[in-house]
Amino acid sequence: RAAAARTTHRVVRCTARQVSGGGRGAFRRTPLWTGTLNRTSRPNMRVPPEDVATCMEQLDDYLLSEPPDTPAVLKAGLVHAQLDLIYPFPDDGPRFSLMLSSLILRAGEVGTNLQLQLNEQIRAALAEYYEALDAVRLDGDWEAWLRFWFTLIESTAHGTRELTNAVLRRATNDRDHIEQLGRASGSAREVHEVFCQEPVVTSLGLQQRTGLVASTVNKALRALEDLGIICEVTGNARNRWFRYDPLI
Repeated sequence: RAAAARTTHRVVRCTARQVSGGGRGAFRRTPLWTGTLNRTSRPNMRVPPEDVATCMEQLDDYLLSEPPDTPAVLKAGLVHAQLDLIYPFPDDGPRFSLMLSSLILRAGEVGTNLQLQLNEQIRAALAEYYEALDAVRLDGDWEAWLRFWFTLIESTAHGTRELTNAVLRRATNDRDHIEQLGRASGSAREVHEVFCQEPVVTSLGLQQRTGLVASTVNKALRALEDLGIICEVTGNARNRWFRYDPLI
């Protein structure tokens, strides 16, 4: 089960950079000093490296034994703070904690159809985020952390809803413009619907998704480009990629 956490970490890591004390998918094997975190104001009070694997197994037991009626938002917040205390991997940043918290929220059907962008909200309130985590680590003040966490989830949900509504309005407006194309509107509408599901796609991918022939797809793409709905991003004559900005 701890191996599953290591596998997830390998996926989360966006580079192959090796960090002192371990690498991708490896629990840290050295003490985590303040300098390693690049946050000199945060005293080091984290789990010793020899206890990391055991703590991760215990955290996994907690996840599996928790009653099913426990709110997913509460569980995700508790696990997120525990991971900051354990700090199982040597790389800096809360990427793994955010990934696991998001999986817990999804499993609890929080934002079932939408992915809550927690990382953006945390980045906007980074000082408050670390202050709330420090309150747990230094003073055992779980209430302060959970207040911050619940507020974070609430603001993220509101922001996601506003963004979703804006995207839906833009997509509806684009459909209205497409209808003005006349006879070409049918194929352009089909291509646009693919972009609403997959905002970056090739002309070949559009042929496969729509079942339209190449000449029809290319004509629809030109029409959508002329309307300013999509844009081609490579500048190539072949193997072209197209982007639908509202969903990026």
